Amino acid sequence: MKNSRIMFYIFLISLLLTVKLALSSSLASLTVETNKSYYQVDEAIDVQGNLTYNGSLVGNVLVAMEVVDPNNYSLISRTFLTDLAGKYYTTFKLGSTAIPGTYEICVSCACGGNLAANSTTFILEVMTGHISGDINGDGSVDSIDLGILGGSWGASVGVPNFVSEADIDGSGTVDSSDLGIMGAHWGETR
Repeated sequence: MKNSRIMFYIFLISLLLTVKLALSSSLASLTVETNKSYYQVDEAIDVQGNLTYNGSLVGNVLVAMEVVDPNNYSLISRTFLTDLAGKYYTTFKLGSTAIPGTYEICVSCACGGNLAANSTTFILEVMTGHISGDINGDGSVDSIDLGILGGSWGASVGVPNFVSEADIDGSGTVDSSDLGIMGAHWGETR
């Protein structure tokens, strides 16, 4: 996995050399943020940002993302396009094998002959006794959690009523799969 991170940075450096521009003179700007600073294992992590060039949002541009763990290993690498409004959204989860600590999300793209890159961090905490379907984290799977799931029903990442915790399976959409997981744990408490 460390080799894939090295390859990712070699790609970024070669792209920078190809366009023969320094990052400091770039007219392109890429933002990245998560919806919170702390996450639990198996909790959906929403990532969003936008791309501007000369101060204007730019759509339909390929963005590369890499998630690096506290030991500097690349865990997730993916690419996606900015939407027509110049924004991007994605979500992922870190499973039970993930280690606690500070993770870094790195994004980059080429736009208008310029390389844009940015990063942000989040902390993964290990919470014992988490129950799948306990959306509000109060220690029980109950009607409050069902109400939250219902309020986000059918929503996907990037839609205003999307609640990442209601996307229990991490698919990016709150749907029957999430309801099924909640149903399987209905009434459980820790």
